[in-house]
Amino acid sequence: AGRRDRPVPRLVPRGGRLVIGRPADDDGAVRRRTFLLLLAGLLLLGASTSVMTAGADPAVTGQTETTEPGSSTTELPPAEMIPRPNSGVAPTDAGDRGGGLQTVVFVLVLAGTGLIALLVWRESKKARTARGF
Repeated sequence: AGRRDRPVPRLVPRGGRLVIGRPADDDGAVRRRTFLLLLAGLLLLGASTSVMTAGADPAVTGQTETTEPGSSTTELPPAEMIPRPNSGVAPTDAGDRGGGLQTVVFVLVLAGTGLIALLVWRESKKARTARGF
């Protein structure tokens, strides 16, 4: 029998005390679900990274551009990556940068994140109470 065939000894609560063994209801579903969630997250991260670099500037990605002999290219002045303070324009429309819609989206993202954290906390509290912790 290989190492994988043997159960991993753990401290599990039974009858109000901790004993070495496996929980009676542990059929590996939690580990399978955790593995699938991690796999899905890694796939999503890889897909988003490839989408972001698809239209990237070759100078940024480290690729070299080849030009035909005799062709002339004009050098553009370097653009400022970060604008100077107070150099922009005030928003005139709700959809402009810094406008009302951008603020609403930010508040909704914060509220959604807070709601998710609250639901996770509530469910973990229920699970701990059900297990007697």
